[in-house]
Amino acid sequence: MARGGKAVLLGALVIIYIAVATHNPPSWFKSLGYNQVLDAYGKLTAHHAPLQWIFNPGLRSIPNQTSSAYALIPNEDNNHQQRIESALENDPLALIESSAVDAWHTTSKGQEALGLIRERAYRAVVFDGGHHLPTLGLEPDVLLIPVLRDTAVHSYMRDGMSVQVLQQLLEKINSPSVAVTVSRWLVVKRPSSLETLTERIIAGAGPREDDQDHGFEPCASPGMSWYNGYIMAYVSGTKQENPAVYAARIRTLNQEIKEVFVAFNYNNIDQHEAAQWACQVATHLGRPVTVVNRPVKVIDLLRGR
Repeated sequence: MARGGKAVLLGALVIIYIAVATHNPPSWFKSLGYNQVLDAYGKLTAHHAPLQWIFNPGLRSIPNQTSSAYALIPNEDNNHQQRIESALENDPLALIESSAVDAWHTTSKGQEALGLIRERAYRAVVFDGGHHLPTLGLEPDVLLIPVLRDTAVHSYMRDGMSVQVLQQLLEKINSPSVAVTVSRWLVVKRPSSLETLTERIIAGAGPREDDQDHGFEPCASPGMSWYNGYIMAYVSGTKQENPAVYAARIRTLNQEIKEVFVAFNYNNIDQHEAAQWACQVATHLGRPVTVVNRPVKVIDLLRGR
């Protein structure tokens, strides 16, 4: 294809991708070739998308580092355990996870699956908003962060998180995760894009200096995790949990608490109510509770919010 033709094709794909990335397209739209468009766009962009390293402690060593990454693309099948076990049969370099399976890892069954992954592969998470905050306590190896206007942001979940805040949080908890930002317009939740980007990050991260095995014992309950004395939590429901009950649930998870970081799904609560609720939890807990995200999604940032 001539250079002019490629430019026209790329321009058309960009327009289509931006249109669908600002909304959650219905199933009938996806059946009309939506995924094929994303695959084509991902192949064109993933090899050349600029990577910005915001935190790099290096990667732990794993037995197999020769095969390709494997993306657990969101689908209608919520049998996360089965999908993970099936993917691991092929000895992938890394498993790449999105929202649903990542959130599942804070459950008891999900935490057991983390051990299976850790023995065989790297775990990469597409961190596109505050709903992924609890994963920071579950020691993902790689955070692939789609960014628009310096914000990790989702297409329809209003829970964007500042890259600067995320970077500071990773430093504060002494995270073992390699974190890399990529333009929101150059990340596609399709295998052709996620696998290439993840393989590039792994190739460029380098080994961890202190690679001793300190053991892996995830500490989490649904919607929250604990790591190095810090709680990372996501509050999503339309009905907020009683602050005293929530504080007690945090205490049950772990008694050694320095600070709580919480992100909200602002589709279900406004910013003022979220701040008040967090203050009430802090009062009952006797520890600082810091809100780390804000009510934006892709379309909000495009409108200048």
